[in-house]
Amino acid sequence: MSPRPIAHRTDFSVRCACGELYNTDDSHIGKRLRCRCGRTVTIVRRSLGKPRFTLSIAGTARRFRAMVRAMARAWIGDTVQQLHSASVVRRWTTRLTWGYLACMVVMWVLFITTSESFLPATLLAYGPRFVLLIPMLALAPFVLFSARRVWLPLLIALVIVVGPIMGGR
Repeated sequence: MSPRPIAHRTDFSVRCACGELYNTDDSHIGKRLRCRCGRTVTIVRRSLGKPRFTLSIAGTARRFRAMVRAMARAWIGDTVQQLHSASVVRRWTTRLTWGYLACMVVMWVLFITTSESFLPATLLAYGPRFVLLIPMLALAPFVLFSARRVWLPLLIALVIVVGPIMGGR
């Protein structure tokens, strides 16, 4: 009778940046897995000859950044860590840009239809209208550097604000 094969043999462990530990073997090297925190972990075996910590300026800076991230995560929560991701910034920039466009269309419709009978529309009609450009100025750098695909909705919102709402002035 032959011995039973080992169902899962753990050769080494891979740790995610959040601290989650995954046990794996050599057959999975190079593959990626999704951690519970949302990060992607690439399975790589650490070489045994390489020291874990080096006495270099880059290593010290890396450890300092890790310590600051851990302190921020303890104080504020995991939200700060998620904001470092480019995809999160891109996603929120896209959402805010489309939301800004929708708000400007609603403001335009309110300005045309109910400017004397609805208080927010009355404030828009008799108040300073350039205030509606402030969110566009805040969104423009994010659109320029992270989410270039949403420059068109931002441009349409700018045309709506400067044209019909501000009267081209």
